[in-house]
Amino acid sequence: MPYYDAFKPQSLYGVARTYGVLFLTVITVFVVGAFAQFEKGSLAGAVSDSSGAMVAGATVTVTATETAAVRSATTDTNGAFTVTALPPGTYDVQVSQKGFASYKQRVAISPGLHAVVTASLTPKAEGEVVEVTASVAQQVDTQTSSINQVVGQAQISQLPSLTRDPYDFVQTLGNVNQDSAAGNAGQSMVPRGTGMSINGQRSSSVDTLLDGSENVDLYTTKVGQSVPIDAVQEFSVTSNSFSAEYGRASGGVINVVTKSGTNAFHGSLFEFNRLSAYTSNDYESNARGIPKAKYTRNQFGYSAGGPIIKNKLFFFSATEWTRVRSDANILAAIADPQLIAASNPTTQAYFGSYAFRSGLQTNQKLTAADIVADVPLPTLAAQPAYYAYACQAGSGVCAPNGNPVIDIVSYQAPLYSGGGPPQNAFSTVQRVDYNLSNRTTLVGRYALLHQDAFNGFINDSPWTGFDTGQTQLNQNALFSVTHVWSPRIVTDSKISFNRLTLQQPLNPKQPIQPTLYFNVNFDETIQGTTTCLLGYSCRTPGNSIPFGGPQNVAQFAQSIGINAGKHDLRFGGQYVYTQDNRTFGAYENAVQGLEPGGNGPSQPDSKIS
Repeated sequence: MPYYDAFKPQSLYGVARTYGVLFLTVITVFVVGAFAQFEKGSLAGAVSDSSGAMVAGATVTVTATETAAVRSATTDTNGAFTVTALPPGTYDVQVSQKGFASYKQRVAISPGLHAVVTASLTPKAEGEVVEVTASVAQQVDTQTSSINQVVGQAQISQLPSLTRDPYDFVQTLGNVNQDSAAGNAGQSMVPRGTGMSINGQRSSSVDTLLDGSENVDLYTTKVGQSVPIDAVQEFSVTSNSFSAEYGRASGGVINVVTKSGTNAFHGSLFEFNRLSAYTSNDYESNARGIPKAKYTRNQFGYSAGGPIIKNKLFFFSATEWTRVRSDANILAAIADPQLIAASNPTTQAYFGSYAFRSGLQTNQKLTAADIVADVPLPTLAAQPAYYAYACQAGSGVCAPNGNPVIDIVSYQAPLYSGGGPPQNAFSTVQRVDYNLSNRTTLVGRYALLHQDAFNGFINDSPWTGFDTGQTQLNQNALFSVTHVWSPRIVTDSKISFNRLTLQQPLNPKQPIQPTLYFNVNFDETIQGTTTCLLGYSCRTPGNSIPFGGPQNVAQFAQSIGINAGKHDLRFGGQYVYTQDNRTFGAYENAVQGLEPGGNGPSQPDSKIS
C-alpha cells in the first residue's frame, strides 16, 4: 500500500510532507473501518478568574515530569482547552495569563482516560505562581460514556502476585470475576482470554492491547504477547459502551502500556522464589500413601531505563527469566503383566516392544471381581488362555478366579504441582523513545517470550517415549509516530507486528502410531482411576498432537484528533492482516479399541478407527 513509504528513512525536512501524504492516504483507504486503538490519554479543562468569569487566550503548558516533553494549548472564548494524545504518565500543567498569577497543578494521565483540570486565576503580581498540590485521580470518565478503571504503578509494584503476571491484577477491579470456564493458566498454559470475565461475559470476549496495538492470540483468544511485570507502567480496563476505536470486544478492553525511559536513571534487580516445602500434600495422594509432589519456582531479572540524550532520547530495558522444576504424582490403570503373559503371542509381542518408564510403582492389583462393577471384563486377549487365567471354569459364565487383571500404578512426570508448568522461560522488553521535536515523538518497542515446557507437561504415559511438551516463541514489534500539527490537530500513526509460534510436537523416541484404548469413545475409568494403554494421549480418545505453527498479525493504524471549540473529534482507521498457519492434530493418530469379541491388537477383527 502507498503509505508504507512514509516510514522509510528520510531527512527531517521531509517530515511535514510525509505526514501530509500519510494522512490523505489513510483517510482515502479507511473510508470504512474501525477507529485506531488509542492507548494515550487526554487533558481538558476550563480557566476562570476569581469572579467566575471565563478567561480567554490563556496559555496552557503541559510538561511531562519525567521526559520534559512539552505540549501547549490556548483557551478559547469560553476559557476551555484540550490537549490530546498524551502518553500515560504524570504532567505539570501551568496556566499563564497577563495580569494573573500563574496556576500550576500536577495531574496523572492514564491509558485511554480523559483528565480534567479546572483552573482559577487570581489577580496578582506577574511571576507569582499558585500551585495546587492535589492531583486528578478519576475512575469514572466524565467526558464519555465509558467506565475506565486503572491499575497503576503502585499496585503493580506493591501488590503480591504468585506468577508475576500483570494480568493477575485485572481481578482487583470492579465488574471483574475469574472465569472458571476459561482454563487455568498454571495448568494448561493456553487458557481462553485473560481468564477474567468482565461485565458477566466470557473471558474470550475481552480484548487485550499492548501499547495500543492488538495483542490477542486469535486461535485461543488468550493474551498474545506477555511481558515482564517490571516492564509495565500501568494499564486500564475499559468497559460499558466503550468507543468504536477499540473494536472487536464486547466484554471489555485491557490496555497495557510499557514503561519508557526518563531523564533520570532507574533500575532494579530481583529474584522471587517459591518452594513446595511450604505447602501440604493433596488429599488423594495422602489417601493412597503417595508422597507429596515437589516444585521449585525461581523468577529473576532486571529493569533499567534512562536518558541517552537528555530531554530527547530515552531507553528502557527489562528482562525476566523463569525456572520451574515441578513433578506431579500421576495415577493410571494399566493391564497387569501376568494378564498380558496369558494372552496370545501377537498381543504379547505388541506390548513386549514397549518398556515401562523408570520409577513406575504398582500401588494396587485388581482382579476381575474388583473391576466388574466399573466396566465389563476387558477383552485384552479374548481367547481360552485369558479365560483360564482370569476366570474359573464354567459353562460360558466367567466367575473371577482371583488372579490380577488391572494394576493401579503411579509415577512422577513434569507437571503442574503448585508452582506453575515445569519450564525454562525468557521474557524481555526493549523500548526507545525519541522526542524529535516538541511536535513529533517516535516510539520503537520490541517484546519477546521464549518458553520451553518440558516433556510430560502436555502428554505423559506409563510407557517410555510418549511424554511430550511444548515450546513458545512470541515476538511483538511496534513503531509509532505522534505529530502535533497545531494545538488543535494531532495525528497518531502505528505499525505493529505480532508473531506467535506455539509447538506441541511428538516425542522423537516414538513415531506416529495408533493409540490403544479399552473404549475409543470415552475415557474408561476403573475405581476412579483413568486407564492408560499404549500410545499418545492415552486418556483422551481423539488425539490432538502434534499441534502448532505460527500466527502472524500485522496492524496499520492511523488516528487524527481535532479540537473544534467545545467538541473533541477523533477519526481514524486500521488495517489488520492475519495469517494463521497453526494445525490441530485431532485424530491425526489412529485409535484402536479393545471391544467385546475382539482378539486384541493387530488381530483381524480388532476395532480400529
